[in-house]
Amino acid sequence: MFDPYEYDRILYEHTNKEFIYIPETGKIKKIPELKNIEYYSFCENYKNLNLDTLLKVSKIIQDIKIIDKNVLFSKDNNEIFLINMKNFEKIPFYIQGYGFKKLTILLSLISQKDKIILVEEPENHLHPGYLIKFVKILIDLYKEYNLQFFFTTHSREFIEYIIEYLSMVPEAQKDFKLFQLTKEDQKITYKELNYEEAQHMIENLYLDLREP
Repeated sequence: MFDPYEYDRILYEHTNKEFIYIPETGKIKKIPELKNIEYYSFCENYKNLNLDTLLKVSKIIQDIKIIDKNVLFSKDNNEIFLINMKNFEKIPFYIQGYGFKKLTILLSLISQKDKIILVEEPENHLHPGYLIKFVKILIDLYKEYNLQFFFTTHSREFIEYIIEYLSMVPEAQKDFKLFQLTKEDQKITYKELNYEEAQHMIENLYLDLREP
């Protein structure tokens, strides 16, 4: 969980960007130290997505072949549906799996601009195939939309996906930082790694990420 007292000096000192905070669970714990912050719950906030955003997400999800090109999002009386344009079958969004809902929220955030987005354990409830595609999208679009992401994770695979895809996008490597946090004697310390250092240390991260 994001600890504002420890992360404050890591995440930001002076910024006029708005923050978006997505906790790992459906419960939202307010962080008074972060100003201009918007809180999202995967369980609840999907209902607040507007139609324009949903259509953008439809295009992204079609492009990465998660849904058929004939399937679109729609909204009716504040409820979201997936519509098959071939037979006009309407499928309520709320019956979709938690992972698909989570991916939809994450992709909707990428379509915004000038945000700092804090996400706890994005790998949870996401199929590995979804996670790989999400990593590619955020790296491809973060600069265009002036976004900055902070993730907490216990997933070595998630870090590997990012490092692997960044190897094909060298101009984005300078924007990558890995903070390895360690708790000793009730005190949290961190080590900051750039892209090259993270590449060299990924094997050593295996045990650290899976410790309690």
